Amino acid sequence: MLDRDAMLAGLGDKMQAEGALLARIRVAVRTLHPLVMAISATWKSASGVVPAIESQHGAEENPAYRGSPLEVIFTTGQPCRRRLEGPLGPEDPEALREFRKKGLSHYYGRLLHMSSGPAGLFIVSSATPCGFSDADLEKINLIAGALSDLWHRIASRRGAIRQCRLGRAD
Repeated sequence: MLDRDAMLAGLGDKMQAEGALLARIRVAVRTLHPLVMAISATWKSASGVVPAIESQHGAEENPAYRGSPLEVIFTTGQPCRRRLEGPLGPEDPEALREFRKKGLSHYYGRLLHMSSGPAGLFIVSSATPCGFSDADLEKINLIAGALSDLWHRIASRRGAIRQCRLGRAD
């Protein structure tokens, strides 16, 4: 069975060992579950994989979501790249301010695509002053693209197992 946490831990550790200046990786995959819109898994360089978050349907109505990098990525279909070391303007969402307070210097998120369309998000952050170069982002995009279908299979399998438990969302 595919293990989301082990795969994410291995990916984060390997990318860091190869010289990627990562502080955090987050993968969010949409599900077909009637109660769960998406499952997000996060790896942090300091602590490894943290417990997954399940976003309920309707989370996109939350004021914190509106104008966030997640909404921008899903709405436009375009990557969101932000350097966080300079001043943030009044139009910048609270999420970017929170990332900066946590010591992050660079945020990059993009859609995960499957043959059927967008399936989720792949987000990386750096805490180093130089952040990610264009060459770094090319490599990150290759990795995200190569893993899109696999991430979706992992999330779908977890959703199918959950539905077999008499429809309970536990």
